[in-house]
Amino acid sequence: MTTNSFPKPLIPLTWWGIAIRSAIAVGMLLGANLLAGALLEAVVPMETLSNNQQLWAVLGLFLGVFLLVLGAVALWMKTIERRPLSATGMTVHSKWLTGLLLSTALSVVIVVTTRLITTGLFPEAPREAIDASQFGELSWFTFTIFILGRAFFLQGIPEELLFRGWLFQLLPQRPKITLAFTTAVFTIIHLTSNGGQQSVLDRFLYLMIPLGFGLLAGVLVLATGNFWHAVGIHGGFHIGTVLAAVVLPETMVSVDWVIIGAGYIAVAAGIGWFDSRRRQASAISSQARQGV
Repeated sequence: MTTNSFPKPLIPLTWWGIAIRSAIAVGMLLGANLLAGALLEAVVPMETLSNNQQLWAVLGLFLGVFLLVLGAVALWMKTIERRPLSATGMTVHSKWLTGLLLSTALSVVIVVTTRLITTGLFPEAPREAIDASQFGELSWFTFTIFILGRAFFLQGIPEELLFRGWLFQLLPQRPKITLAFTTAVFTIIHLTSNGGQQSVLDRFLYLMIPLGFGLLAGVLVLATGNFWHAVGIHGGFHIGTVLAAVVLPETMVSVDWVIIGAGYIAVAAGIGWFDSRRRQASAISSQARQGV
């Protein structure tokens, strides 16, 4: 089915229509987190549970955030965009798992490698030892499921459904504008993130991380058309930070955020350049065939 076969969205795709959608996407994400947290607090007596049981309860919160965002986007797509949820790209197809796994691995490599680089270049940076004593009684199975649930159901899938899914499909004829505004909105909302920032400057330096992996996620979706690459990059960042903390059990500081972000940006630039050359070569080849 072509795009022309769908009726026009109820909110036009003007600059202010895009702005409204961006604000609503942020509201959906924050609302889902607040609602899921409130439901968990109201239903589950956390104070009576062991650490192991609390983690399984919090996994329910992660799943709740995913389902709430999924439902909100599906309703919006049907009633406002007047398109199916599949138009966001979040479908199960022949390359979904390959895209997810490859991009997850790529993201993990970027995080671990840049952490090793920053630790080697700046050994005197004011990092602190990570206190992992609260995880002492956990099994590896529970800990692994918790990390994967946080990486993908709390963050990777719902956030990418909003930014590299719903918002990303609005202006297919203007890929550079799409990449710019989705990356900008995604980056700005992370001013509220709690990643160890100690000052106003820290809050802005921390933005290098979401700017970097958000840009790479968008470039990969533009290059491949596969939404699951974005999920892999996003989830892989969170998995990578855990694996890096196993190798380097110290908190990250501002120099780490900047270099991790720069690593993602460098990879995004390389992939973008390669994809641009590939498209140019394909266009030249197509013109040559038509001239024969």
